Amino acid sequence: MAEIYLTAEPRTITGKQVKQLRQQGQIPAVVYGRLTDPMSVSIESRPLSEALQKAGSTQLIMLQLEGETHNVLVRDVQRDVLTQEIIHADL
Repeated sequence: MAEIYLTAEPRTITGKQVKQLRQQGQIPAVVYGRLTDPMSVSIESRPLSEALQKAGSTQLIMLQLEGETHNVLVRDVQRDVLTQEIIHADL
């Protein structure tokens, strides 16, 4: 299996203001870890969709964040009810 890579950026925008991120083609996400605190990040919409199709919920995704690489699994993906576009992801 080929490794799947995603690039994320830390985000400070939270709450109802994330609508601005979505209009710019960014998807808000949260990265959880056993030994780390949850990190709020934003990921580009198209690469995230492609990675989710390839990885499903069982394959590791290599998330590059601030020069570090984290192995993540998709925990939850929230989608718009009508358009089925990704609204939020938990990794």
